Amino acid sequence: MTKLYRDDPGFLLSALQDFRDPKVVSSLLVITLLNIALNYPGLSWGLPGMWHPDEALRTIVSAIIKGEIPYNYPHYPNLYLYFLYAAWSYLTLFFSWAFTAICLRAISLLISSFVLVLIFLVSRKCGLAKWTSLIASTLLMTSTGFSDIAHFAHNNIYVLLFIVTSTLLLQEYLETKRISWFYFACTACGLATGCKYNGALVIPVLLGSMIILSRKDGLLALLERGAIGGIAILIPILLSIPKAVINPLYFFGLNFEKLFKAYFFEDQGWGAGSPPGYLGQWGVMSDSASPFLFYGIASTAIGFAAVHLARFFTRKQQPSLWGINKSAAVIVTLLAVMDIPILVSRTYTIRHLVPLVPFMAIIFCFLLEYVWTHCCRTSPFLKSLFVIVITVGLIHSALRVVSLNLLFLNDARLSAGAYISEMIPEGSSIEVLAYPPNIDKSRYRVKYYPFQFRLSNTDSVPPGYNLGCEGFKERNPDYIVIDSFTYQWHCFPKAKRLLHAPDCVCWDAILKGGAGYTLFKEISYRLPPFLPSVQGEFVNPIIYILLTFSK
Repeated sequence: MTKLYRDDPGFLLSALQDFRDPKVVSSLLVITLLNIALNYPGLSWGLPGMWHPDEALRTIVSAIIKGEIPYNYPHYPNLYLYFLYAAWSYLTLFFSWAFTAICLRAISLLISSFVLVLIFLVSRKCGLAKWTSLIASTLLMTSTGFSDIAHFAHNNIYVLLFIVTSTLLLQEYLETKRISWFYFACTACGLATGCKYNGALVIPVLLGSMIILSRKDGLLALLERGAIGGIAILIPILLSIPKAVINPLYFFGLNFEKLFKAYFFEDQGWGAGSPPGYLGQWGVMSDSASPFLFYGIASTAIGFAAVHLARFFTRKQQPSLWGINKSAAVIVTLLAVMDIPILVSRTYTIRHLVPLVPFMAIIFCFLLEYVWTHCCRTSPFLKSLFVIVITVGLIHSALRVVSLNLLFLNDARLSAGAYISEMIPEGSSIEVLAYPPNIDKSRYRVKYYPFQFRLSNTDSVPPGYNLGCEGFKERNPDYIVIDSFTYQWHCFPKAKRLLHAPDCVCWDAILKGGAGYTLFKEISYRLPPFLPSVQGEFVNPIIYILLTFSK
């Protein structure tokens, strides 16, 4: 048996020794190719429209039109945008707009496959056997949140890449005690934070590890190493947020307002009416990972607590079978630290929880290896039962990824766009909400409903916006296209509805056949009944096409 909990120092190349094993190489190749095969068909989703409101393609195209360097928001890191902007500028010299967009999404898909390999290496550094390390990669591949972010040219996959890379480099530092690995880990952490602020959650784990390993070297050595590591972290961050250098007072004031006050501590904004994370994150976590992994990590936590409570009350002093090495302790610590902001937040979505999934998979694999080693080896029945449970769990998780990709391929807006093109007379005026189907603007007069999302009661609304049915009467469109995303996200729960009362009251009336409009067509897509039900972010809304009574 491979030693489960090892503390022997090694080098980064020691983790690569596993690639000499043809079985490991072929298994990882199958996992990465399966990841690409499952997710590649959905890369063209929404094009030529931009159905994902936060995808970097929107920012890049807008910057190119304006002749500017892409910059998302003044309070948000943009390092990934610089890379995507450079790739876009180069690729559009040779390819069409749509193909270039697919290429940028394909880069995210390739990165996701590379992350699967990194997770195998991180798992091996933790002392897991080859087979359980491969299961950890498979658990990540079959998580719906991971599959979701692999489809988009967005920062989430880049953050995950650098967080996992920083973790692997930190493990190498803990094993070899070579300070250069600590600086490399800090640089990767800075790159993660330069893409998204939650990358900074790795910083306390990095500094804590350095302090523990350097505590006997004196205060001066601690300060020197901390300063160099801090610079390695800070440089990528400052490159990603130049406003922090140009006007630091404005930047930090805006950050407090936007990131902390509005999103974490007040019952308003995107999370208005939602319970805090320590109550509400668990269902989202199950959706982001998979029910198999979620309940697996819960079982691991219960088992770990039970073993140590039993040792405490029986006062046994022998080493625990559940003891872990330093590299594994880093994984547990990272999982706990990265979940802290979510616990106090009211804004938690599937993609916000994806960075937790790799570490959840690794920790669950400790339980799998423990059960196999100590419970199944002497019993053929338990061994068969173990294999069946793992196989069924992974197959169910993989089917969830299949379901998600079917939603990408059969998004209701695809059918709605074709229906509008065939059934609505050319030249008609159509007013749409925030997430409409692609409509040929050369054939129809298409306008967006003037809507301003409000984070709080103090947010102002531009003139002519959020007028509800009064606005429809003034503009008098022939058709209205309502998507369920805009309706549900801004009108439910009640706290959000109060912020957009005229709009929600109007949409309610229209969908019930009032306010001068009648339902012309409702278009939706439902998964086959034999597949697990899943939800993807911004994927597959219900589309309601409404016709004015005068038609």
